[in-house]
Amino acid sequence: MKLYKFYKAILNYPYKLIYRVKVEGRENEPPPPYIVCGNHSSYSDPVLVTVVLKELPVWLGKKDLLKHAFMRFIYKTVGAIPIKREGLDTLALHKCIDAIKEGKTVGIFPQGTRIRNIDPSPEQAHAGLALIAGITKATVLPISIVTKKRRPSAFRRTKIIIHKPIGYEEYSAISEKPTKQEITNYIFEKVCEPFKTTEEERK
Repeated sequence: MKLYKFYKAILNYPYKLIYRVKVEGRENEPPPPYIVCGNHSSYSDPVLVTVVLKELPVWLGKKDLLKHAFMRFIYKTVGAIPIKREGLDTLALHKCIDAIKEGKTVGIFPQGTRIRNIDPSPEQAHAGLALIAGITKATVLPISIVTKKRRPSAFRRTKIIIHKPIGYEEYSAISEKPTKQEITNYIFEKVCEPFKTTEEERK
């Protein structure tokens, strides 16, 4: 984790400068452990979220990237959890659960892959988020990465909105017996809210 802190320190100002980062809702970050949940359109997203938070999230990232030696090194030094994109990767899910039980913050992009140039929507989110949250009863912190062309670009404004955290008592009570997908959709809806506002403004 020492190297992780070093990476964050050296990337903090360059990323905020290059991506012209504006942050809203810093006061909403809860104490750990919690789950970070955000929309995903760029490889820069994990770094952008990490540099604006107090915590160092343990990110869930696709296993395919491990074929590159550089990415294997990065995954190892920041404690990232590789996950298979196909099917249910129970090993990755158990590692996420263990990390939360150890008091760490876990970062998840429920869309499962980068979705560029279109607004995020609850239907894009996978139910694994609710599975992890439900087992650990962890608080979830929704974060929206809002950009003009729906992906961060150098020297274009990137707004990062840290929403109010959603506790277990809230997301587990959205209906009498909510399904994992319903819970995930409910949480990810918070991430999508700023994009709906922007869409209305464009009309």
